[in-house]
Amino acid sequence: MAAVVLIAAWYLLTSDGIPAGNGMGWDGVIYGGLAQDFPGRYHAGVTSYYVSRLFPSFLIYWALRLFGVARTAPHVVTAFRVMNGLLVIAGGGLWIRIARDLRLGVSGRILGFTGLFLNLAIAKMPAFYPVLTDVPAFFLGLCMLLAALERRFVLLLVVTAIGRFVWPTAVFVGGLLLLAPRDVVAAVDRRARAFGVAGTLALVIVFVAFTAQLVSGNLRIWGSITDLVRPVWPLSLALAACYLALTLMYPASWAFAYMRKVRIRHVANVRTPVTLAVLAGVSFLAARLTNASGSEMPMDMIIKLTCWTSVTMPLQFLVAHVLYFGPIVLLLVASWPNVQARVAKAGFGLVLTLGLTLALSLNSESRYLSNLWPMLVPFLAQDWDGRLSPGQLGLFVSASLLFSKVWLLIGAPADPLGEYPAQLYFMNQGPWMSGFSYAVQGGALLALASLFHAAGLFAARTKPAENW
Repeated sequence: MAAVVLIAAWYLLTSDGIPAGNGMGWDGVIYGGLAQDFPGRYHAGVTSYYVSRLFPSFLIYWALRLFGVARTAPHVVTAFRVMNGLLVIAGGGLWIRIARDLRLGVSGRILGFTGLFLNLAIAKMPAFYPVLTDVPAFFLGLCMLLAALERRFVLLLVVTAIGRFVWPTAVFVGGLLLLAPRDVVAAVDRRARAFGVAGTLALVIVFVAFTAQLVSGNLRIWGSITDLVRPVWPLSLALAACYLALTLMYPASWAFAYMRKVRIRHVANVRTPVTLAVLAGVSFLAARLTNASGSEMPMDMIIKLTCWTSVTMPLQFLVAHVLYFGPIVLLLVASWPNVQARVAKAGFGLVLTLGLTLALSLNSESRYLSNLWPMLVPFLAQDWDGRLSPGQLGLFVSASLLFSKVWLLIGAPADPLGEYPAQLYFMNQGPWMSGFSYAVQGGALLALASLFHAAGLFAARTKPAENW
């Protein structure tokens, strides 16, 4: 808790902040404008995309009014920083409780804390670019995991309803956790494994065909994102397909195992109609609140952007995730079968959530996983708990702090985006990472992986899960 308080204090003490939009940033101009004058900005027109992120701005607008603070741009930026800090502190409290539920020892708690908080996503970005809804999404992810682990139906229902107006995927995650049967016990057998592998291969074939068609049509989706390196795009596509196949076959097999066990009695209870009614109600409310046509990010654009950024450069999306969420991603790669097995043992809903996480992880804009990443880290900490020596744990924490870039002065990102100083910011955002930044940071990650290997970190992982 002392550490998360220090992180929250850093949000207010650091002078490094984005200068665009009077300190609110590019997208932040929308959220900050709503916080300055919610009624006026709302009646000017809000699309469905921003309705799904409306709630934090609504809270800050009324908080500033309540305390009589002038709703100027600097005050709005400070208010978002305060909100982010308070949510990070509350997230630290949730992590303590989740760690108790998972019965983690000291090393597991430190490992989980490091993976959750000592990274670019939490230690740096909420201070540099505060006027976003990423930290509220992170907090909601921890809330949903806690509610799922403790089977707290009402809490999960409330968090899901609020999440509909905080983060686009929150309502889908909450719906999966609410509707998936909680009292089903499943184990992967040969039949479930065969169906899982077959289903995964079918999905991979669709992904390869669609992405190849997208690349051949040269549809960059957004003109500002990095163009793909065409001489190696077939290699990039092959690596992305292998990544999807090797990671998704585990949760797919667990999903088939669960579906074979589900019966009518597992869903014929009062929770199901209540959940459906709440989901329908918040969807209806969101539709009524939308008063501008179109959407900045329709579903077809998200799919195209995900496929495009998965092949821009070889495994660029994976490099981007390590840079954004920290070296703990390397540990996740090293122990993936065990981690997904632990997720699966926690329930069917978390298996489905894991599948959604893997699909979105092909998109190199890592912040799309802001609400999903905190639902995965605790199980990784559980798998590695007690298996790292104090020296290995110290090396991992130090590397995480280094890769969080909390020490980096980003300054003012200026055109052109593919060159420095703009890359001081955009090298951390996958779709805008230049080839030079990719090469340098990818080399740094290979060096770090070699250091971890030499220090015996990867050898400390648990043995492969029996089912695999």
